[in-house]
Amino acid sequence: AADRSEGAALAAEVCASCHGEIGLVVSDVNPKLAGQTAEAVYKQLSDYRTGARVHPDMTPVVQRLSGEQLAQ
Repeated sequence: AADRSEGAALAAEVCASCHGEIGLVVSDVNPKLAGQTAEAVYKQLSDYRTGARVHPDMTPVVQRLSGEQLAQ
C-alpha cells in the first residue's frame, strides 16, 4: 500500500546517484536494482537498517530512512 510516486521521488533523491536513474549500475561496485522485486529490495534495505547486513556506504544511508520510506 506504499505510495509509488513518493518512492520514486525518494529513489531519485537517495538511490540514483549510486545505482543510476533507472536502477542500472553506474559503476562495477554498485549492484543493479532494475528488475529486482519490490520485496527483494525492501528485504535488503531492512537488513541494512537493522544491522543484519552491513555495508560502509549503504548502512548509514538506509538507517536515516523511516520504515515508511523503505516501504515506498
